[in-house]
Amino acid sequence: MSWRKSYFSQAVLLCSLGVIPLGYAQAHPVNANHLVSGILSYVTWSTNLNQINFCVIDGPANFISANIFDPTPQIIQPQNVKRFNYTAEQLLKPAASNPATHCQVYYFVQTSDTVQQQIINRNPLKILTLSENNPECSIGSAFCIYLSKRQFKFKVNLDSLKASQVRVNSKVLLLSQQQEEQE
Repeated sequence: MSWRKSYFSQAVLLCSLGVIPLGYAQAHPVNANHLVSGILSYVTWSTNLNQINFCVIDGPANFISANIFDPTPQIIQPQNVKRFNYTAEQLLKPAASNPATHCQVYYFVQTSDTVQQQIINRNPLKILTLSENNPECSIGSAFCIYLSKRQFKFKVNLDSLKASQVRVNSKVLLLSQQQEEQE
């Protein structure tokens, strides 16, 4: 990764962690879009992966826009991200009839943390999990996006991240720690 890309991805992620007021974020979800894109940019995907399948569960998403990957931010590699929508009910089906077995990312919207964990446990693949509706972030998703003091922030569930076997640069973990210390 070039120093420019590294600097840009860090700058985007840092900027998205708390400089835009809630009213602006609701009208322009660019802040949450940058936060999610920043997290994805810190993931090391398989070298043979040509497309990231970003699956929104129990949407529509409240924090990110429907066109978050149109176009795909250049900090995300590979540059091809396709968005899909599913319900938790669909993902709780047996693997043979589960339509979301192709997903690399689960983005949970209205799914309880308990159901998130059930879905994660049923899937044998390496999946990055993010959530809008898991403020405690103690079970379920690895990354939990929330609003605090009119700013989008995120927490990291290290147990979920470790269990996912998805490789994430440790810098994103440090950013999460810095946010919690500021609260």
